[in-house]
Amino acid sequence: MAGIDLLSGHVHALVRERHRSREFIEFLKLLDAAYPADTAIEIILDNHSAHVSRETTAWLAAQPTGRFTFTFTPTHGSLRIPGEVARESGMISPANPI
Repeated sequence: MAGIDLLSGHVHALVRERHRSREFIEFLKLLDAAYPADTAIEIILDNHSAHVSRETTAWLAAQPTGRFTFTFTPTHGSLRIPGEVARESGMISPANPI
């Protein structure tokens, strides 16, 4: 799993043999530890079952409100350019450019 900080360009990565809920939560914990507690973490995701599982939902529910915000790409939309999704979700805008 990997994510890029659109402001700094830093890549956060976690390599595991599987991509289940527990590995995804491990990745979220890595992101959580990388940013100050008062920073909102916005993530663009595909619709992989690990991203919406009961285990993931329960872990997110235990986090402070607003800490993680997920924007999901459309089903079968994995070929879309991530920047396009970021613009549509409002993560990138004239008022909030990269």
